[in-house]
Amino acid sequence: MTDDRLNTISGPVPGEPPVPGGLIPLWLAVLVLVLLLAVMGVGGYVIRGLVAGDRPALSPQEAEVEKWREQVRESPQNTASHLGLGYAYQNAGRYDKALEQYVSKKQYRSAIKAVEPAAEANPEMSDLQYLMGLALEKLGVTDSAVKRYRLALKYTPDMQQAIEGLKRLGVTP
Repeated sequence: MTDDRLNTISGPVPGEPPVPGGLIPLWLAVLVLVLLLAVMGVGGYVIRGLVAGDRPALSPQEAEVEKWREQVRESPQNTASHLGLGYAYQNAGRYDKALEQYVSKKQYRSAIKAVEPAAEANPEMSDLQYLMGLALEKLGVTDSAVKRYRLALKYTPDMQQAIEGLKRLGVTP
């Protein structure tokens, strides 16, 4: 019979069954730790998916877009909400959506006010030039509209919308 104090200090004696409370092999301790961390990681991922609905995090610009979209849904007749949404789209770099907000609501002066700074800073963006041309055409400022349509065609020679705009104004593309 061995002394229990001796087993706990020096470890188990070869040939005898291990004494409860003895040391655990290092590889087993590491394996248990790794498995525990893996289970916690998977559990956290599953819980995050349930709580967040697996939606990616929104950038501040996209969060602003969502805020204005909700305001437009709540009050579709509110012009300020449409303008705010248009500006939010523009800040998020979604110029096509920004333009839809101004032009589809026939807010041509607002479209010019909102789009002009970006169109001036980025003359190579044909879509912006076209939208400026369209808004100017709708307001009856034909000379400036022709210039914008031509500028759009300078960077995108096959842009059908700009070609049609020039034809509507009686100008050869």
